[in-house]
Formats: sequence, structure tokens, C-alpha cells
Amino acid sequence: MVISMTVVLLMAAAAIDVGTWYVKHHQAQVAADSAALAAANCMASASEDSTSTTTGGCTGTSTTAEENAAATVATNIAAADGVKLPAGDVSFNGTTVTVAAPKTAAPLFAGVAGIKKNTAISASAAATWTGHDCDDPTTGSCYTFFSADTDCSGGSNGVTVNGSFVDIEGNIHSNANLNLADGFSFFDNFGGTNVYNSASGCEGNIGFFDSGKVTAGPTIPTWPINYANQWPACTVTSYASTLYLSVFPGSSSSYQQLEPNQVYCDYGPESADPNPTNPNTWTGNIVIEAPGAGFSNYGVFNDTYIGETVTSNDFADTFEPYGYDAADPAASKTGLLAYGSGTGTAVNFAGGLALWEGDIFAPNGNVDLEGGLSEANVFVEAQNIDVPYAILWYGEGPKGSGDGASDSLVQ
Repeated sequence: MVISMTVVLLMAAAAIDVGTWYVKHHQAQVAADSAALAAANCMASASEDSTSTTTGGCTGTSTTAEENAAATVATNIAAADGVKLPAGDVSFNGTTVTVAAPKTAAPLFAGVAGIKKNTAISASAAATWTGHDCDDPTTGSCYTFFSADTDCSGGSNGVTVNGSFVDIEGNIHSNANLNLADGFSFFDNFGGTNVYNSASGCEGNIGFFDSGKVTAGPTIPTWPINYANQWPACTVTSYASTLYLSVFPGSSSSYQQLEPNQVYCDYGPESADPNPTNPNTWTGNIVIEAPGAGFSNYGVFNDTYIGETVTSNDFADTFEPYGYDAADPAASKTGLLAYGSGTGTAVNFAGGLALWEGDIFAPNGNVDLEGGLSEANVFVEAQNIDVPYAILWYGEGPKGSGDGASDSLVQ
């Protein structure tokens, strides 16, 4: 009888401990699933700005930096579920993230049978994602222009295209008006998704002879890529009121030779007390010209330009952002070409017959793109954008929200 009772008690103890182990395993599995999905969601929105450490996009200047940010997201999510992820338990392979969540369970009653050690319990989960990033600008599914101004009272606020024979192969989003038929434009092509503010008083127009359509939609409150938080480190600095650069300065003593593979930053006069870590405090202006050459056509320049204003009047050269990898065209989607922090016209690219690659950012002002007969593979973010002349535009920005970014568990 005593032996039978002992057996019953041992079986009961074992059943309780096994049940506890199942609960701990379930907790570990929930944590692994949540962490993997969070990391995948982070990578799916990797081109979007986010200051959150647990949700949103993983910003970074490289895939490794984005993966490190996603790993931090996974670690924080698992911790919230009561599971600590050791270093290395979040791994990436292509567009799949795998999370291994360890857990231990101490024996509650099995100790009476001599089982003293904790039982190791682990769970794993993998999730995959498709992102907003632009893999092929020629598909027309990536953003070309993003206008942040929400004031529709001025007819020119938002995005305005008033040139003829303009071809924009990419999406346009305006938080205000969208005028794709301004002036005497005709035979233009707008091949992407073109959205304007659906609020009362906002307008979306397209020309009678033009192809494409405009659609009313909600505003997007944040910059798709916020370069105020991730602009590249300066390699050439200036405290001049205006920094003049030229691919061919000739005899002009006012111009510096434009050198490739540089990040040019003009802080402006020291008397204005600029903060080198905050471009919004800079008062310097950068001007890129070819005063001694006319149609220069001197080659390719991999540079980035940051100042209160950035103006280019250069003809026939190719401008690509600092760090641009010509062997990987998708690299330009995160490459900053020009950053103008001022109000009014912050960036003005007026030179014709040129090729522009990379991103243009004017968080407080407007961008005027006046270069005729040019080709541009860009993503432009500004308060307002004006395109007055004929250019072939390919969007290299992120895909829009809802344009295919997704994440899901695969194991």
C-alpha cells in the first residue's frame, strides 16, 4: 500500500513538472514567434524612419546595420515576453530571420525522485519578409517624389509638373496638391500611383493629353527616409557663405575643384554659430557650376552636398551620391545626393543633359528641378516640388505603404 502510494505521488509529481515544462515551452515559442515577426516587420520597413526600439523601420546605412537594428527589436520583444535572447540567437539569411529562444524549467516535485537539475527548454521561429525597398526603378513601383506640405491653400503647394514631354516612372505622393497639368504641358506620362491630399480644398489634376491618373488619399505624417537622422559624415567642410564647386574651375579663383568621393558640407559663417551635428542650423550655400567649360561632360562624380541651399548649374555630367556602387544600382535608393536645410528653394538642380542618381532631401523647403533633357534616378523629399522641364524620371525611393511590404512566419 505504501509502495503504491509512493508510485502515485511520483507520477503526480512528474505530471505536474511535465505540465510546467509544456507551459515554459509555450512561453518560449510565443516569444520566438513574436520576436521573429517583429524583426521581419522591421526589415520589411527598413527604408522608413523610426526612433522606436521595438517597432517601426530599421534605419541604417548598410544591410548589416539594418539587421543589427532588427536584432535589437527582436531582443526587446522577447524580453517583454519574459525570455532573454543571448547574443547570436537572432540570425539572418537573405530575407529570412530566425530566432532561437532558450528557456529553463526548475523541477518542482521531481526532486523527490532525485531529479535536481533544471530542464533546458528551447523554441525557435523563422519569419520572412518582402520590403518597401526599390529593387528595380524601371518597374515604376517605387517612389519618385514625396511632398510633405499639408497646406492646400496655395495652388502650387505640393507637387507641380508644368513641363512638356515629362516621363515619371514612379510613384508620387503629395500631402497637399498634385498638379500634373500645370501651364502648357502635354504628352506627359505619369506611370506610377499619384496621390494627393483627400482633405477638402486640395486638388489633383492631370492634363487632357497626358497618360496616368491621380487619386485622393490620406497624408503620410513622417518622412519615408529621414536624412536628418542619417546623413553621411562630412569629408570636406566649409564656413563660407557660399562654397563654389566646379568640375572645371578654369581661371576663376572663386571656384574649388570638384573632387569625387566626397561629402561636401558648408556650415556657413562661424558668426552664425552653426552646429556641425545639425544641418538645420547651417547657413552655408553650395553652388556647383562649370564657369570655364560650358557643356562640361567631364565624367562621374560620387559626391554628397549638404548646406542651407544646394544649387547645380552643371551640364552633361553624371552626379551620384557618396558611396554609390555602380555594380549595385539599388544602392542609390539609400544614397543621399543633396540635402538643403533651408526654407524657400533649398535645392535647385538646373543643369541640363545631366544624369542624377540618389536622393534629394529638403525637410524645411522646396526643391526645383529645372534641368531640361536630363535623366534622373532619384527619390526627392521636400515640402514642395516643382518640375518645369522635360526629364525622364525613375523613382528609386521606397515602395509605398501597402505596395507589397509584408512579413510572415515560415516555421
